[in-house]
Amino acid sequence: MAFHTQSCGDCSLCCTLLGVSSIGKPPNQHCPHCPTGKGGCQIYDRQPKQCGGFECGYLTAPIAVQFRPDNIHFIITGEDRKLRCQFIDVDPKFPHATETPNGRYLIGMMRAGGYRDIVVTTGGAHRVISDSPARAAILIHELEKRQQAAQPTSG
Repeated sequence: MAFHTQSCGDCSLCCTLLGVSSIGKPPNQHCPHCPTGKGGCQIYDRQPKQCGGFECGYLTAPIAVQFRPDNIHFIITGEDRKLRCQFIDVDPKFPHATETPNGRYLIGMMRAGGYRDIVVTTGGAHRVISDSPARAAILIHELEKRQQAAQPTSG
């Protein structure tokens, strides 16, 4: 296996899957500032803080190029130390990406590395990979509470 050199290469999946509120870009919509299939941001020198602060799991771990997000169709988007879980955002065009051999392998590696609970988000819907159905239910409930709290209130 060839390991990456901390580079996005042609991958720009984060520019599609992640929302960027400061420029009005919703999740699962390709950013107009990112050339499709070429990677790289056209406004990199003045990119939004959300973009500059994002740390792709692929870039922060020594994993093979075959696990780059544009190859496996999902992004390891971070962890929540309070909830003790890891997050994955899946490309809605490939909703079963975590069930492919490479997807299962990478998730198995994450779980073996100490992340027993993994929240998988596909098109805004959450599911939890966990050994404990009760723990999964707690995580889903907490995520729903956070989403409701983040919704603008009317009136």
